[in-house]
Amino acid sequence: MKTNILNYINKLQAYKTAIKNLHWSSKHMSEHKLLDEIADSVANNQDEIAEMCQGLYGKIQLNELKPKRYKITNSKKMLFDLLRDTKSFNSSIKGRELTGVRSVVEAFIGEINKFVYLMDMCIKEDIKRNFKSSLNESNSIINETLLRETIQKAIKKSLNEGSYDMNGNFDAEQHNADLRYRLKDELNNFNESLNDTLTSLDRIAQMATDEKIKGRTRIIINALLNAGREMREVNQLINADRWDAEV
Repeated sequence: MKTNILNYINKLQAYKTAIKNLHWSSKHMSEHKLLDEIADSVANNQDEIAEMCQGLYGKIQLNELKPKRYKITNSKKMLFDLLRDTKSFNSSIKGRELTGVRSVVEAFIGEINKFVYLMDMCIKEDIKRNFKSSLNESNSIINETLLRETIQKAIKKSLNEGSYDMNGNFDAEQHNADLRYRLKDELNNFNESLNDTLTSLDRIAQMATDEKIKGRTRIIINALLNAGREMREVNQLINADRWDAEV
């Protein structure tokens, strides 16, 4: 068996273990179920690649399957790493006899990209659930401080996702590349939600002209409108592409 093929199969074996670990430790049902789908996809593609290559280069011998070491951080980071390693393997596939293998790997890359998109949706839904839950538990008034803290936590979570190689060592160059990609993606996604939020705030501002609105409701409306002014400035900056995605 060619070294690059065996190395990739061993990496997939490590990812299978990591995905199961993330699946069992997940705190949210949407992520829990999605990780099951990802695990099936990785296992099926590993099996197909291994069997196709064995038909070309002979069987994988006993004790040749040795999972590479992989340090788990979170589900999204794991998918980025899997995508990077699969693209790297695809680039290493040479020879006309491997045309079929290359086709399977390219299709697998498409599946991973789909899972990255779905995982983003899961994370956004979890943030919304956590935000609503925190409001219900504290029974607090929505104010500028609470809104800012929620946004800051989301940004901090994204920025703290490091990049590690298969031996668990921090890779600064890959970290910067991943961070720029995630930051641009998160800003664009945030801006889409922000557009909807600002539209709602415009409607609230129109209704707030009614002097009969007083007490707790008035406090909530004023807090939202104050926060909305800062949100509108952020929206204008992103739309004008004046933010700096370099790290």
